[in-house]
Amino acid sequence: MSKKDWTGIHFLEKTSYYDGKKSAAAGLLWSVISLVCFIMIQVSAFAILFCGLAMDFNLPAVFGLITVLSAVFWALSVRWQFLLGGIAVFCLVQGIIVWRSFDALSQGFLSIYDRAMAMVDAYMSGGSGTVIGQGELTMVLYGFIAAMFCLYGVICYFALKSSLPVLIPGILWVLGIFLVGDVPDLWWTAVFCISGCVLVSGSYTRQRFGKYGTLTALGRQFYIRGNVKVFNKIGVRTGVYMFLVLALGAGLAFLFGTAAGLPSKDTLKKYQQQVRDWTKEHLNMSMEWGNGAGDAPPQGGISGGDLASAGDLYYYGDEQIKVTVGEMPESNLYIKGYVGDKYGSNRWFSESGGEYNQFSDVYGLSGEIDIRSMPYTLLSQFGQDHMVIEKQAVFGDFEFFPYGVLDESGSGWINDLYIYGDSASSSFDFTPVLYPLAGDFEDLTAYSQQMLSGDGQLQMMESDYQSFVKSRYTQVPDATRELMDMLTGPNVPEALEEKLRFVRQLLADTCEYTLTPGGLPAGEDFTQYFLTQNRRGYCMHFATAATLMLRTMGVPARYVEGYIMAPGNFSPSQDGYSGIAYDYQAHAWTEIYLDGVGWLPVEMTPGFYDTAALDADMDES
Repeated sequence: MSKKDWTGIHFLEKTSYYDGKKSAAAGLLWSVISLVCFIMIQVSAFAILFCGLAMDFNLPAVFGLITVLSAVFWALSVRWQFLLGGIAVFCLVQGIIVWRSFDALSQGFLSIYDRAMAMVDAYMSGGSGTVIGQGELTMVLYGFIAAMFCLYGVICYFALKSSLPVLIPGILWVLGIFLVGDVPDLWWTAVFCISGCVLVSGSYTRQRFGKYGTLTALGRQFYIRGNVKVFNKIGVRTGVYMFLVLALGAGLAFLFGTAAGLPSKDTLKKYQQQVRDWTKEHLNMSMEWGNGAGDAPPQGGISGGDLASAGDLYYYGDEQIKVTVGEMPESNLYIKGYVGDKYGSNRWFSESGGEYNQFSDVYGLSGEIDIRSMPYTLLSQFGQDHMVIEKQAVFGDFEFFPYGVLDESGSGWINDLYIYGDSASSSFDFTPVLYPLAGDFEDLTAYSQQMLSGDGQLQMMESDYQSFVKSRYTQVPDATRELMDMLTGPNVPEALEEKLRFVRQLLADTCEYTLTPGGLPAGEDFTQYFLTQNRRGYCMHFATAATLMLRTMGVPARYVEGYIMAPGNFSPSQDGYSGIAYDYQAHAWTEIYLDGVGWLPVEMTPGFYDTAALDADMDES
């Protein structure tokens, strides 16, 4: 049988006789369908991965980058020489990006690895595998990964003419995250599945089609007895039908989802846990790994002033300390652990002795009331409470204690900074009224002056301590002072409240709060890098910068690490009210000295202002 006797749709061989029978319009239609599905597969796979890792990203930027790259490679795929040349240029550009942004990329990939391993560790030790707290990496990393996703798809689809391998990354992300992480995002998973089904079905290859898939074959390589008009009609009509079927399917799915409701996350988590239990039971997934991680006590979320270790933060929901008080707290409790005195070499030091011992010797501070608790003693008339703090994790050599502590023994103190020790439990009497009044500078000062006026000895001791504080806790390294003076400018406010507001606003305008700022590059100063280059950080960054900035403005300030506990953390217990502080409640803040009152917590980290009692009056003025 000759070719001219064929009926129906037949494969168009590449001969000059049939070259004029091809349809550019229908071919373009099918190509656009393939390109759109290809783009959505890359975008949805990217979104599934980073949503599963609880990382925020700039979706429009990622979508635009993948769209542009996919369109360029699609245009280059008309000839294999163009396509290979484009891939070579692309790889060269990616190499240049790696060379110029090596630190950002290496820190970003390390951050992704750490978060993924944290999820795996939590899963293997019997936990949920969910990491608490969002994170966001630099756009250069997201762009690099999105571009590599696109390159992988281009090689598989345009170069090797195969669509199934394009789906592999997305399938792995869905399965992996469902197994060890949070429930994958349903909408992105649906986009991935729909786009994948269309691309694979439209690219289905049988042997007689050679390397051309169904869409390509229908669009360019078939004819009906050489009738171009009939060919165009069938090609366009088929494309329209496919779009209508997809639109109808999407519409029905949307209506069904709206009417019946998508499965709740809790419901999906139940199915997820069943899958996890089955895999552990039947696949024997290295349970020794999980047992080791589960039996070891969690590490406390306090660095002891080590700023160089302040990389990306990920929380696992570990218990850190248990706090029991006699009365229900009226406001947030700042529980101090480590207090930093001297800044240098990318850390806060707390050296014993030194200027404090000289001060103590000169003024003979060995009376009945120790200078470290003396100011708070003036407020004890407003009531006292008892606090017991039990460590639930492994910490350094310091105890946790509240503000307003009434400690007359002075035992274990490192100067007037913090209490040295490694006991599992400690207890203190303290003045709870200090917390709700912490931001009420005017009233606190008035109360203190009233009490001091009736006791000459206390008044003299407090006055001497003021002099020591204003000398000791306003010290800043020369290079850092120059930087701070440059940032604050010459117009520094006079009043204390105005200075605090000024510093807070300056930091909020200059820097961005994020849990994933990356690590500190070698040879960089922590504060200078944060304020002038990276401008991304969390509480340790903001507390350090604020402490140094306040010191240059003449305000005695110190760096503190500890935990914040809200009243909602506490519930009735046998001994009063008890609460657990978890790793995500670890925090760093600045404390300032208020004459006649003592050291008070001051919040300088964006997003935490509403948790600081200081804001109650500052925001009204």
